[in-house]
Amino acid sequence: FRLLANDGVAAELTGVWRFINAWERQASLGLRDRDANVLDQYQQHDRLRGGSREEMLDIAHRSWVHAREHGVSTVIMAADHATVDTLAMRMRASRVEAHQVEPAGIEVADQTIGAGDEIVTLRNDRRLVTTNQHWVRNGDRWRVERRTGRGALRVVSLDGRGRVHLPAGYCEEHIALAYAVTLHKAQGMTVDRGIVLADETTSELGLYVGMTRGRDANHALVVTDAGELEHRRGEQLPMAKEVLARVLDQDTAERSATETLRDTLGPESYARLSAQLDHVLAEVGRYAGRDPGDQEMWLDDHEQIRRLCDVIGTALDDHFGRRDRRHAETGLPRWPGPEPKPPVMMLDTGPDPW
Repeated sequence: FRLLANDGVAAELTGVWRFINAWERQASLGLRDRDANVLDQYQQHDRLRGGSREEMLDIAHRSWVHAREHGVSTVIMAADHATVDTLAMRMRASRVEAHQVEPAGIEVADQTIGAGDEIVTLRNDRRLVTTNQHWVRNGDRWRVERRTGRGALRVVSLDGRGRVHLPAGYCEEHIALAYAVTLHKAQGMTVDRGIVLADETTSELGLYVGMTRGRDANHALVVTDAGELEHRRGEQLPMAKEVLARVLDQDTAERSATETLRDTLGPESYARLSAQLDHVLAEVGRYAGRDPGDQEMWLDDHEQIRRLCDVIGTALDDHFGRRDRRHAETGLPRWPGPEPKPPVMMLDTGPDPW
C-alpha cells in the first residue's frame, strides 16, 4: 500500500481519530513518517522518560497501578516476550495479592490466566459472537468471569460488547494477559493510556504502534543506561529523545518485490547488465559470425545461451525502453535478430540455465 501511495496509484490514509489531543494527532503522523523532529513535542508534553531498565520497569508498574486506581484503562508494551511476561505476571501477582484474581488458571505460553484476569484476544473470529451480536476481534479486551476444566473461558467485554464463550482451542493460541503485551500483539488495541518500553533495539514500526494505542496519552519509557547500550566508559549517556531518534532513523519496513527491484537495480546494476550483454553478444559473434541469420541459427542450437540473452535483454529493455530507442539514446548494442522472448527461464522446470 505504501508503494501504491508513493506512486500516486492509491490514496494515503491521513485521517486520525483516536487521540483526544490535537497535537498528538499530528505528531503521530510524524512518527509514521520517521520524523525525529516530532520527539520535541512529546518531550514538551512530558511523554518521554529515560533511565535504567529496572527503573523503567518500576515506573511502568507504578503507572499501571495508579491508572487502575483511577479507572483509566492502560496497556504496557514492549518489543520482547521476556519483558512483557515479566511485567504481566508482576501485575497479575499484585491483583492476586489484592484478592481480585484467582491464583490458579489455564497456562497460555508463559502466562497464567484465571478468573478475574483481563485479557486481549489476538485473532479475528466471526464464529465467536457475543451476547450483543459482536464478533471477537483482534485487540478486543475482556475480563475472565470463569474458566472450565477443559481450558475454555467465559469472558465479558471491557468495551461493552457483551459476553462470549472462548473455546479451549482459541484460548490455547490467541489470548494473552492485557496488562502488558508485545508491540506486535498491541496492534488493534485502543485504551485510555498507552505506555511503551523502548530501547535502541526497538524498531521504528514498533515505536509507532506503541505510541498510538492511547486515546488520552501515550508515553515512552526509554532504556538509556550504559549496561544496556554498551557505551564506552566515560561516554555521556544518551537522553531518551536521542535514543528514540536513532530508532526512527531505521527503516525496517518490509518491501514488495517491485520496490526491492527498484532499490537494487540502480544505474550501476544496469551498466553491469549492459556490459554482460556486450560480452555475450561478442562471444556469439565469435562462434557464429557477424551475420544475424547465422547468429539466430547458432542461438537456436544453444538454448541456454538464448535464455541468458533473453533475461539480460528483457531487463535492459524494461529500464531503457525498446531496442531501437536503447540504441539511439544510450548507445547500447542493438538486439540481434527478432524481439527477445519473455524470460521463460523463470517457468522452466529443467536444470537452471545459469
